[in-house]
Amino acid sequence: LPLQIVCVDSGLHPETTQYLHGLTNHRTVPLPVVPLPEEQWTFVRALNAGASQATGDVLVFSHSGVQVSGSGWGAAFAQAFETNPSLGLVIPSLRDSDGNPENVISPLTLPLPSWGHGQLFAVPRWMWDKVAPLEEGYTGYGCEEADLALRCRKHGAWVGELVDATCVVV
Repeated sequence: LPLQIVCVDSGLHPETTQYLHGLTNHRTVPLPVVPLPEEQWTFVRALNAGASQATGDVLVFSHSGVQVSGSGWGAAFAQAFETNPSLGLVIPSLRDSDGNPENVISPLTLPLPSWGHGQLFAVPRWMWDKVAPLEEGYTGYGCEEADLALRCRKHGAWVGELVDATCVVV
């Protein structure tokens, strides 16, 4: 499975910038680091900036504080879209740091399950091109994908949960 990772860095923590550039120097595959000035930084802007540099057929968005359990979860995202072309957005199951199911209710009143959390989600390129970008006026924490899910539904796509991957927010 070809993989491209795009990192977005606000420069807020110099050690992160140094770490990312160190990774870039030791990889055979380029690791683009997209700068986003601190005064422009919001998580949603960072996600949009990273997506603008991505070239793959499936875009996977992740927060830096996420750990995904199980091997092959990236391939599971891609396979979910391959086996169900009607899927427009997929998220993993969400657990707290103790491994308990975490119910996160979307801050918006949406016809969505109560699992939206914004920590990790995937969108096929064809859908992203129709519904992008993420709403940059959103300044809350979590559920960044809620509006995107609504737009996917308006285009007739389904929104699903990938139970083969569990996301733990640390």
